[in-house]
Amino acid sequence: MTDATPDLHEAALEAGDRVVYALEAGDLGAAADALAERARVIDALSAAPRMRPPTAAAVRFRDQDRRLRTALADLHATLDDARASTERVAAAQGRYAAAAVRPLLDTAPR
Repeated sequence: MTDATPDLHEAALEAGDRVVYALEAGDLGAAADALAERARVIDALSAAPRMRPPTAAAVRFRDQDRRLRTALADLHATLDDARASTERVAAAQGRYAAAAVRPLLDTAPR
């Protein structure tokens, strides 16, 4: 065990919290940045000697994963609603509007 491993567990949890908060706030840029940071920390954890997180951290990881899945599901539902709403508006405005909006919707994260 290295002294850095508990710090890495805490850093992963903090980055995960930032992902959840950003997703809940609808800030996809901040969520992407925090997710990239969480991935870097988890990569560092993977390179560290194997050590299970303390029980409290393990509980927090499970809770955070549940919150992250919920936030992502909410985001997907919001994007689906926005997609449906935009398609209704586009249909009302005609084919030109639909052709202009669809590429943006097709590139939205799922």
